[in-house]
Amino acid sequence: MIRRRGGGSGTRWSPSGPLGGAGAAGDRHGRRCDLRSIGTTIHDSLAALRPGGRVVIFGKAGGTPPAIDPLRLMEESKGVVGGDLWTYLNGPESRQSRVDRLFSALRAGTITVPAITAFPLSQGAEAHQLLEDRSFAGKIVLIPDGGTNLV
Repeated sequence: MIRRRGGGSGTRWSPSGPLGGAGAAGDRHGRRCDLRSIGTTIHDSLAALRPGGRVVIFGKAGGTPPAIDPLRLMEESKGVVGGDLWTYLNGPESRQSRVDRLFSALRAGTITVPAITAFPLSQGAEAHQLLEDRSFAGKIVLIPDGGTNLV
C-alpha cells in the first residue's frame, strides 16, 4: 500500500512487541527509520532501530512523549528527529506552493487517494470494529441515517 501511494517501504502495524507500529525501511537488523505520530511509544521505536537509525516523531496522539536519555542515543548511535507541520507552512505562499505540488502529484497519479468506505451512522459500531481490526486501508466515513446531505 505504501509503494502504491508513492512512498518507500514500510511495515504493517502490530500492537505487540517493539517492532509493532508504523515504521519504514527495516529488516532483521532493525529499522533505519521509524515514523511515529503516537509520542508515548517512542521507547519502543528506539528499541526497534538498528545502530544509526532514526525515529521521526510528528505527533503525540497517545499523549506527551516520555523523556529520552541523550547518552543512550549516543551510545547506541541512534537519533530522534521531530517536526511540526506549522513550522513549514508558515505563510500563505508556502501553503499554496505545497498544495500545488500535492494536486500536481494527484493529477499525475504519483500519489493516490485511499479508498473511502461509507457507513450509515447507525452502523457506527461496525465501522469502529473495522478500524480496531486494522484490516482496512483507507478512510471510513459515517453518513447520517436517511440521507447523504450533510449541509
